Amino acid sequence: RNQFIVGRIGTTSSATRGLLSFDLSAIPANAIISSASLELTTSNEAGTGSVSQLELRTLTTDFTEGSGISTSSGNADTTSGATWDRRSAATANQSWTNSGGSLGTTVLSTLAGYNAVTGISTPRTFDTTSAFVAAAQSALATGRLNLTVVSPLTEAVEAANFTRIHSDDATTEAHRPQLRLLA
Repeated sequence: RNQFIVGRIGTTSSATRGLLSFDLSAIPANAIISSASLELTTSNEAGTGSVSQLELRTLTTDFTEGSGISTSSGNADTTSGATWDRRSAATANQSWTNSGGSLGTTVLSTLAGYNAVTGISTPRTFDTTSAFVAAAQSALATGRLNLTVVSPLTEAVEAANFTRIHSDDATTEAHRPQLRLLA
């Protein structure tokens, strides 16, 4: 899939969150991270309504990326990767600690809410914070940084409000999530 969705798709549906995983194995484990930021670009396909503040958090467990087959949520392949209740392919059936992902308790960085209908094709950056730097530094030990993008206030409202964000499968490389670490 060339995008992921954050928010709530419908009034009775579950919330949706974006999962991101970055390979840090090329960075020496003893490097000292001084800055960490994440640039995401909203899709050129509009979302619905407005989303409240977005939060960037760590995931405390690994997950399996799925092989969704289109850009619409109705055609997603829900057997090959993580879902709301499962962090693995259906055959492995490994559950999250909590539905929606095994989220770290610390908010690493935030983005102000925005109109998901008009806020398309726009780069948005989770800026560096001491918590974000600490998470990146800690991830050097395993060589992988697993993150999630959530909007708790949007999830809490029983209304269709969601944003679409380009994934690592976006056709244009510059639109893919860009983790920037300075050591």
